[in-house]
Amino acid sequence: MDAFIENTINQLLSYQRQNETRKAIFFIYRWVDEQFEVNNFNGINELFSTIDISQFGEDILVGLITATGLMKHFLPERQIFINASLKHLATLISNEAIKELEQQLIR
Repeated sequence: MDAFIENTINQLLSYQRQNETRKAIFFIYRWVDEQFEVNNFNGINELFSTIDISQFGEDILVGLITATGLMKHFLPERQIFINASLKHLATLISNEAIKELEQQLIR
């Protein structure tokens, strides 16, 4: 794994351990914007393909999905990440909430 991606994942894990959801979401959007500005779609795809989804809760996973929505055509790993995230989230939240979230993500 690339050190840049590993540092990004570690930062997200740190925010999660500290229960700093707001900081994590801010970090996600800032990080995605920075990657977008320099056309580093490979970096975002690498994050999607290497992140251990089981380590994260719904806020960070949904944050990553929503922050990259406008770039979905450049991110082939995104749909795989969404599918895996939805399966993981199903173990954390109710089926009704999953269906609602799935509908929002499909749009």
